[in-house]
Amino acid sequence: LSAYFFIHFYFLCNYYMKKAVSIGINYYRSPQNTLNGCIDDCINMKNILIDAYGYTNDDIVVLRDDVQGNANLLPTKNNILNCLKTLILNSNNCEEICFFYSGHGSLINKNKGNVISSTNIIVPVDYSTAGMITEDELYSIIIGAKCKFLLFFDCCHSGTICDLPFSFEYKTPTYYLIKIGRAH
Repeated sequence: LSAYFFIHFYFLCNYYMKKAVSIGINYYRSPQNTLNGCIDDCINMKNILIDAYGYTNDDIVVLRDDVQGNANLLPTKNNILNCLKTLILNSNNCEEICFFYSGHGSLINKNKGNVISSTNIIVPVDYSTAGMITEDELYSIIIGAKCKFLLFFDCCHSGTICDLPFSFEYKTPTYYLIKIGRAH
């Protein structure tokens, strides 16, 4: 076979790859903050991506707080941000990437002179020692995506979590509005 065939085949295999990160945090180690169903949501999203959207099991990283023995699979702040950075770094070789988060979300109020503004956050499993993940941290990473990027946040205050410069407003099953401009 010719070198052209191998180069062409290599390009097709890489271009049509799909990669995903699916995160579920039930906060088992923090009884006052425990959620139910986030890990189930994470597993269900992985299965949907595989069964209906052409992802493979090997191309989906799952972070969840019920794993034992492998600290790299816990949804810590460092692991979440590193997985997201890796996803974006490899996006130029992919047709599509997906990031799914199910856990706590919240707002932090900031004072800027006489103005009080809010920052959306997601809450990693090690929030008490490592801190929260802010929308600014997320935005600074995701802005580098080089392919179609699906973002799902199943948490409170998720409507503007990445502070994207556009939004979709649902009107009917076949009609929605695209609004351009940062939410803040």
